[in-house]
Amino acid sequence: MGVEVLAPAKVNLFLEVLSKRKNGYHEIETIMQSINLYDSIILEEEDKGIKIDCKVQGVPSGKRNLVYHAANLLSDFCSIDKGVVIKIEKKIPVAAGLGGGSSDAASVLIGLNNLWKLRLSNDTLIELGTQLGADVPFFINKGLIMASGIGQDLTSLPSLPKIYFILITPHLSISTGFIYRNLELAKRRREIEPILEAIYEKDLEKLCLHLYNALEKVVIKYYPIVNWVKDNLRKEGAMGVLMSGSGPTVFGIAKDKEHAYSIYNRLKGGDYFIQVVESING
Repeated sequence: MGVEVLAPAKVNLFLEVLSKRKNGYHEIETIMQSINLYDSIILEEEDKGIKIDCKVQGVPSGKRNLVYHAANLLSDFCSIDKGVVIKIEKKIPVAAGLGGGSSDAASVLIGLNNLWKLRLSNDTLIELGTQLGADVPFFINKGLIMASGIGQDLTSLPSLPKIYFILITPHLSISTGFIYRNLELAKRRREIEPILEAIYEKDLEKLCLHLYNALEKVVIKYYPIVNWVKDNLRKEGAMGVLMSGSGPTVFGIAKDKEHAYSIYNRLKGGDYFIQVVESING
């Protein structure tokens, strides 16, 4: 028996860091949008144990991989005595600010819920996902969502007309922990209301005016290539440009599909991952 789950990437349209908790987690406000760039998670029953099968360089193996902890958490929570082989086919760049690891972990929770016929609710899966990482709860629901707290408080937002993004990921690895440790919290927070207003009005131009990521200033300080990518996307006509998550991926928003591929064709061939993707609903 086996189950396959597609694990989508995401981009952050807005990310503000509000405070730091005593346990080291940060309070955030963010708006995330699922996109049609997927890892494939294949789950196959095993007599015992949890095995990870992934051939991509940079992806941790065994207990160092978040999907192992997702399977182990669900197994313990439901007192399951079966094992599982988790095959990960990666398409999402690793450690790129696109949520690939968190999406894979969420997909393991969703897939094992089906494979083991557990019938757990989404709310229960979200509670479990919170124990794994800040972005995991989002990937249980997917779509266009506002998240707050440490990422576990989710509010679904109305779907926008399809948005076309040009993703560019420089070939470098950025530690999320390093970025947060070097972030100085702003004295005045960036308000989320203007971009929410644009979303409810379904106004893409207005949304592009209010894209924001508090982590950009830290990343650009240590990795100036991120700013170089942003500048090039702007020069080629992207309506709005922003780094996603803790980087290094930068996305540009295009007017439509034709515009997106026009920008892509002028920027392809560089020493980076580049792809046109589109928004997807939950």
